[in-house]
Amino acid sequence: MIAKLLWHLPGSESFMARTDSEIQQLLRAGRVEEAFEAIVYAYQHRIYRLALAMTGDPGLAEDAAQETLLRLWRHMGSFRGESQLGTWIYTVCRNRCLTLMERRANRREDPADVLAARPAPAAPSDYSDLLAALQALDAPQREAVTLFYLEEQSYEDVSRHMGVPLGTVKTWLHRARKALADWFADRGIVEKGER
Repeated sequence: MIAKLLWHLPGSESFMARTDSEIQQLLRAGRVEEAFEAIVYAYQHRIYRLALAMTGDPGLAEDAAQETLLRLWRHMGSFRGESQLGTWIYTVCRNRCLTLMERRANRREDPADVLAARPAPAAPSDYSDLLAALQALDAPQREAVTLFYLEEQSYEDVSRHMGVPLGTVKTWLHRARKALADWFADRGIVEKGER
């Protein structure tokens, strides 16, 4: 069942998008499988985008997204509704990304594994520029930018999701905008005056 859901294509006539409050009602009613299908439909692309922005690696982002969905499935009954559904989902995704990145950093590479590793598929050049620019940011700034600009969350939601004061989020976003403008200007992608 999980594999079927992971490859569910948006636009299927047999499935209708649900709001977070409708998904929470399904969970309260014990309709866990239906709630999970709705989460996959509504969040699978957002989960991948967050994972890609955090890891900078399409392959690792796919692993993180799949592990996030599997973890959500296993722990559907533990969601108590004390936070917004999206906050819970993003927190699970963020934690999976951090765990996978830590494992990767601590793993000793076997030379045979390095030679056998397949290169990740290339992203379009404008998107790869954005990914490279995001990777130049500190991890908290990168996460704040991803949530605020790519996921269109409010300052307050980003603050809650990241567990930091609102002022910290605003500072990180201000510094990140400046760093991104400098990064693009240094590479001639935008003129210095266009910042």
